[in-house]
Amino acid sequence: MDKRKSLTFKARSTEEIIRTLKENFGENARVLSIYQIKRRGLTRFLKKPQFEITATAGEVPLQGAIPQEPPIATKPLINPSSSLPLKQQIQRILTHSGFSQPLMDAFFENEPLQDQYNIQEILNNFFHFLQKLYEQLNVKELGKRIALVGPSGVGKTLTLCKLIAQEVFTLGQKPVVIKLDGEQSGGQNILSVFCNILGIFVFQEGVDQYMSYDAQQKMLFDHEGVNFFDPDAVNSCNAKLDQWSVDTRVLVINALYDTDFLNQCFSKITDLKLTHCIFTHLDEATQSNKLWQYVLKGGLSPYCLSFGQSLTADFTPHVLSYLLNKTKITEDLLKLY
Repeated sequence: MDKRKSLTFKARSTEEIIRTLKENFGENARVLSIYQIKRRGLTRFLKKPQFEITATAGEVPLQGAIPQEPPIATKPLINPSSSLPLKQQIQRILTHSGFSQPLMDAFFENEPLQDQYNIQEILNNFFHFLQKLYEQLNVKELGKRIALVGPSGVGKTLTLCKLIAQEVFTLGQKPVVIKLDGEQSGGQNILSVFCNILGIFVFQEGVDQYMSYDAQQKMLFDHEGVNFFDPDAVNSCNAKLDQWSVDTRVLVINALYDTDFLNQCFSKITDLKLTHCIFTHLDEATQSNKLWQYVLKGGLSPYCLSFGQSLTADFTPHVLSYLLNKTKITEDLLKLY
């Protein structure tokens, strides 16, 4: 038996706690404290609860309340103080947390409620359902010609710099970069300066008359902002991308936009022949749960997420992992159940 005076350890079950206590203190173990470790984001729903225990050896019997079940399994089926049916309670929690009604409808259609379920278990199942939907997505492959399309000010140029950095530093490639902004002057903007540092020349349509490049190289297009409420602007953008035979058309959208504007942007998928989407400004978004609807059922393949101002970092192609970690349930509402 270990002669140490005290021990602090972590465990995930009652059996693991008791086994560790016996191994270290025999029958004289005395629990000084025990509490559940709080997790962030979806990890607290997708992983088993973890406890931290501090114990010591003593002549007194084992003390301290070792939980017989994780706290999430002890919640009642329906809040005693609520007159709402269980399904409505769940819908209320998810709605106030920013999830869309279509996602909830799909969940309840595919995952019928069981009598023995409690609220926390249903939320666990909902998050697993989101993960399953993502894994079932038919993600389109990226082509050789990629254009970033979106309203003005969403961060297209900054995002393009991040993608260029990935091509250069991670993949060891030098793409061709073309600005599609008509007759505007070339100038020294963030894109041209950044590419100049990397040894990549930025061709500007209507300014650079001669463009020399390898047809096998990846081509990245920076398109000027498109007013999605103007049919002529949408048609003009589509015609220009057709002219350049762009096969990968990425909708770049600010995650801070409200759902009405997001819906307007996603309604142009057919008109612009969009294939992928990128959400920006994730670092400023306090509520990213609304994005699940567009990632899972928006009709576009998720490309990456951007969440900072760095030209070479602050973005991730691991969309599912990022969203799982950012997703939160409204705490004050969940406490009611």
